[in-house]
Amino acid sequence: MGSPIICAQGDSAVTLGHVFQQVDLVRSELDLIRLELEKSEPNPPPPVNVEGAEPREVFFQALTLFRKANQMAFEHTREGGESPTIPNREINPGDVQEVVTKALQRIRRIKESLSISEQAELPGLDSSVTPSQVFEAIVSANRELNQLLDRPFAPEDVYEQITVAIGYATRLLDTKEARSTPPEPPQFERRKQPAHVYLELVKCFDEIHQIGEVCNAPMLNLQLQNESEFASAEPGDVYDMASLLVSELIYLHQLREHPGPPRKVYDLGRKTPSHVYQRVGILRKQMTSLRRRVDETPSLLSDEMAASTSSSNNTTKNRSFWSENLGARLLRSHLTAAAIGLTLLGFVLVFTLYVRSQTVDLVRINALLANASHCGFAGAGEIFVIPARLDCTSRSEFCDEQAPGLDGAN
Repeated sequence: MGSPIICAQGDSAVTLGHVFQQVDLVRSELDLIRLELEKSEPNPPPPVNVEGAEPREVFFQALTLFRKANQMAFEHTREGGESPTIPNREINPGDVQEVVTKALQRIRRIKESLSISEQAELPGLDSSVTPSQVFEAIVSANRELNQLLDRPFAPEDVYEQITVAIGYATRLLDTKEARSTPPEPPQFERRKQPAHVYLELVKCFDEIHQIGEVCNAPMLNLQLQNESEFASAEPGDVYDMASLLVSELIYLHQLREHPGPPRKVYDLGRKTPSHVYQRVGILRKQMTSLRRRVDETPSLLSDEMAASTSSSNNTTKNRSFWSENLGARLLRSHLTAAAIGLTLLGFVLVFTLYVRSQTVDLVRINALLANASHCGFAGAGEIFVIPARLDCTSRSEFCDEQAPGLDGAN
């Protein structure tokens, strides 16, 4: 009986072969569910050659796999799983393996709800696989999963991903002088199909690949085989492509110096492929503008990264300078407060000794207090603590006399 490979987060011992093995196991488990639900086999995905895939791009495709597995698990069990987090560092095969394993756990929860007892066997380990092969395997698993959903990924899901991409592209087009805004959408065209949107996204990807080459930032290379075969593209395929494009824009966004966060995206309602096609038209305009800017200044991102490092150093120096000055000011303030405290303590001691050494009446005491108030040691309405040991004839004497400064006091 096969079992999944459970690895620690970011396990450096995990290789691409282990990830590929786990994805194969996912696809075998999905096949058991497909047979149980009496679903037909999915059509092959659109013909695209993938070259130069990075673990980062494989990771985001694995995230899409988890989202679909999590949605399907919710449809069958009404239980949701915790989404994997995106590492704030360079992504390695161990990170991809962790996401695939979480997707596998959700798929096995579906099997449990359907009382499927059969277990798929863990395939053998192939150490010669490349990131591009792992990428293509996850794309196929995504397509198989999408067909099993009660609510397959629809145009509105793609529209949301394109809107996220536009948000990142907008921040990439910001300048030091002003923040950019998305361009006007192209004219709305009716009766567009998912295949039309898919082709437009591939063209966007070609633009971003060229940007990566100029900026020395490795990007996935997609090559079309035959555009006539793209008629089989489904909204789920388009969603996968849009998610991949978002991952590349996030990567470029992280290279910017102090990049502004993109605007949040909310549920935008029901959409058709024509709406998505129009939305992609905005993104294509942005990609063209960004490529033109990078062509004019090839060192754009590298200069910003250098400036970011310099700014960080200056910030550290300034922080040190202000910390030193702040320490000096705090020391002086503490010494001043201590001196004032000692002076007041001395005044209280002298006054107490004077009262105890003489027989005084309350009128003289109140006169002294009024004089102290006049000299600035007390404000109107303050409560004075009178020493308990007073040599006076009667408490009623204090109550009957109208001493200066206590007239009408509460």
